Amino acid sequence: MKCGACQKEVPPGRFCLQCGAALSTAPRFGDYEVDGVIGEGGMGRVFKAKQPRLKRVVCIKTLLPQFATDEDVVTRFEREATTTAALKHPNIVSIIDVERGDDGVPFIVMEYVEGRSLRQLLRDEAPLSPARAVALVDQVLAGLAEAHAHGIVHRDLKPSNVLVEALKDGTELCKVLDFGIARTLGAETTDPQLTRTGMMLGTPGYMAPEQISSSDFDHRVDLYAAGVILYELLTGGRMVKAPSETELLKKTLLEDPPPPSSRTSTNVPKALDATVLKAVARDVKQRFSSASEFREVLGRSLGSGVSVFTNPALQVQLDTTPLAQAASDTASNDVANPRALLTAVLGTSEGWELARMLDVFERSLQELLSTEQTALIAVLLRTLQDSAKQQAGTEAFKAVVALFRQAFLAHLSTVLGWLERPPHAQVAGWMVKVIGRDGTMPLLELLQKATAEERGVVVDALRLVEPKVAELVERVRTLPVAVMKTMVHEVSRWPEADATAFVTAALNSTSAPHRHAALEGLTEAQAFRATAILRIRLHDPHPAVRAEALRWVFRLEDEGSVPELMKALERPAISASERKQVYRTLGHLGGTAMPVLLRALMREADDGALAELVALLSRSGDQGALAAVQRIAEDPKTPRPLKQLCVEGLKSAMATRLSPPRA
Repeated sequence: MKCGACQKEVPPGRFCLQCGAALSTAPRFGDYEVDGVIGEGGMGRVFKAKQPRLKRVVCIKTLLPQFATDEDVVTRFEREATTTAALKHPNIVSIIDVERGDDGVPFIVMEYVEGRSLRQLLRDEAPLSPARAVALVDQVLAGLAEAHAHGIVHRDLKPSNVLVEALKDGTELCKVLDFGIARTLGAETTDPQLTRTGMMLGTPGYMAPEQISSSDFDHRVDLYAAGVILYELLTGGRMVKAPSETELLKKTLLEDPPPPSSRTSTNVPKALDATVLKAVARDVKQRFSSASEFREVLGRSLGSGVSVFTNPALQVQLDTTPLAQAASDTASNDVANPRALLTAVLGTSEGWELARMLDVFERSLQELLSTEQTALIAVLLRTLQDSAKQQAGTEAFKAVVALFRQAFLAHLSTVLGWLERPPHAQVAGWMVKVIGRDGTMPLLELLQKATAEERGVVVDALRLVEPKVAELVERVRTLPVAVMKTMVHEVSRWPEADATAFVTAALNSTSAPHRHAALEGLTEAQAFRATAILRIRLHDPHPAVRAEALRWVFRLEDEGSVPELMKALERPAISASERKQVYRTLGHLGGTAMPVLLRALMREADDGALAELVALLSRSGDQGALAAVQRIAEDPKTPRPLKQLCVEGLKSAMATRLSPPRA
């Protein structure tokens, strides 16, 4: 193997025996050390590599193994690479070298562009503003003009074959790639070997009609493809739409596309519509004759306010990219694509640029909020979610999330209104989740002022921003008790598990007034699910809480609470009035509660409570209870006051049974 430091052939190992440098185990192409695979096409594969000696990063393109042994293909590969190497233009990816590896397979060394393809840009940001779309395609045409001047036709121009590099000054630089392989595939189309490979000379959707129907075509197929790319940048969608490749080719041959302005809400000038339709005309004679002519007309198509691009590789308009708009004091978000701005912000790392970008993006977001463009807000939130995996820890991502949260909080009332409107409800729910726990206290403050009709949506929003119900209860505990009562009542709108969790935490609050308010706010369904806690609250230290729990036991007719009521009666500090309330509840429950009342009858010392007991037993209609009262009345040992109460109770019971029914 060859040492990357001294370039001498040495035996394999960890270190070079000649100079002592560490030997790399990564795959190599001559002097170039591979870092990884960038992509693969129909006949070739592209690697990212570095040249250790010069410390530079490059791209290496080689043929796939099945073509590497075909001498005709290899010869054309090298010949076309050598030809393309003559193209020196800022809008074309430069070829640095053409070599053969140790295995004899040729490879092309190209410059490495730190950017993304137009395909990625279309996915992330389209539709673009007309000015930005024109600036990008103008550069593509500049590169094509150089290639055509050298007699080279690309033949497979498409968004994935155009790279876009964001420069420090806020401009964007386009570079066309894949001239070499595309030209190799396009040459000698009658070659039987290429016929056997089944290779199509181009990509359906970007192929001109004559490129589909015959082998007799020229450089104007590249201009057609550039027009299709411009169409997609303006509209955000494919120019020709079809369910299959065959149908796509058929439509390309037979149908004219509608103007771009008919497929986008972006304000596309009529002159630009006409320019695009001329570029993609099915009749090759109706198209532009050269890339230079296309550029000249394109430069005038935006109107008098936009200058003609005389050298777009160096003079791209500074107001066509999101970063440039942020850097401009006169930047207007009227022409800014919010998703493009967001993508640019997330990709910004420098403090000054980030601050200016955030300012522009904030204005754009505020405009969306004030004009209720929830569909675009949804797009922004999806973009943010998609970027979270790679960028969640970056300063830009954190700043964007904080900006969203602040903007949504400032429009909290609007967001709550959207929650109740079906077209906006889902997006509003996402917005509330972005606000997060920062929205808890503002929502609780709104709840105190809300009308009965408004309370439900506020409580729904609280469930989204505060997932830990115990912490939400603690926050409510710092507010007036009426808020707790309202919350408990309104959480019945929540899913049962969430509502039960909140009610449980509220009934177990450390604040007695708030426990009492929670009991007052219960719905009957909630109380049924909380019977176990209600029984515990029968022993609450706070009298008002015990009384409210007792009322719920009465209302629910909870016979399972009889043992707890017995314990309550045995509490030393229980007052006579509270005992009377317990007796009434036991009398209402009946059944297993009757023996408890009979035992209490023999122990009760308070006259008022005693009278309550006798009355309850006498009115119960329970024969066992009446017999017990009868025995107590006839027992000579019964104290006179109790005897008198029993006699009166029995008379009352007898009178009730003998009374004729009312008509």
